[in-house]
Amino acid sequence: MRPPSWSPALDSDRAAPPSRPNEDWISRMLLAASSAVPEELLRRFAKDSHYAVRRAAAGNLRLSQELLAALANDSHWQVCAAVGGNLRTPPTTLLQLGGRPRLEIRQAVARNPNTPENALRALAQDADPRVRAAVAANTALPEELLRRLAGGEHWGIRAFAATNPHAPADLLQALARDRHWAVRMAVAGNPSSSGDLLKALFRDADSRVRGAIADNPGFTPDMLQTFFKN
Repeated sequence: MRPPSWSPALDSDRAAPPSRPNEDWISRMLLAASSAVPEELLRRFAKDSHYAVRRAAAGNLRLSQELLAALANDSHWQVCAAVGGNLRTPPTTLLQLGGRPRLEIRQAVARNPNTPENALRALAQDADPRVRAAVAANTALPEELLRRLAGGEHWGIRAFAATNPHAPADLLQALARDRHWAVRMAVAGNPSSSGDLLKALFRDADSRVRGAIADNPGFTPDMLQTFFKN
């Protein structure tokens, strides 16, 4: 009896047809993303015919700024977004990408800590709240702008601001009292939240907020014992 997964094609003695040049794009993509790929090969991958290979090269921190600037004009938006997220991308290129109509490209630029301040200020006024949220989590954001975003009406933007490890202590305390559980949960997971703040959040009515404390890198077994004692 043949196994259930048997295919009639397996009965054929004919050899498999030779692979086409572009069928091995996955291997090229993985190599393009590697930090050990030779520079000459990485340059070739940046001009590959498959967008996924170019996208991987665009995200590689070893790619030259010249090629990053060239890939910023790629025909595929995923390649441009990878350039926007690369920490080696020149500021002028990030400025250019920050004005693109594609949401994911602006989000990538908004998250990049090397994005110039004037670009971040422009993106902080983006019509899409997902872009403004990405700005709020940027670790290079000026404190004044972070406070402004954290005080907005959209709970999602406040939640992303609450994840920012550079958020001042008084801002985190204010966000820990936010009416939306997702904002308080973000504070509970912020590594900059103080022990006293985590202790207060441990008494939060929402279990999702309390559970987020366990993932906080600043949370220690001693804190857990103290919380339960009190």
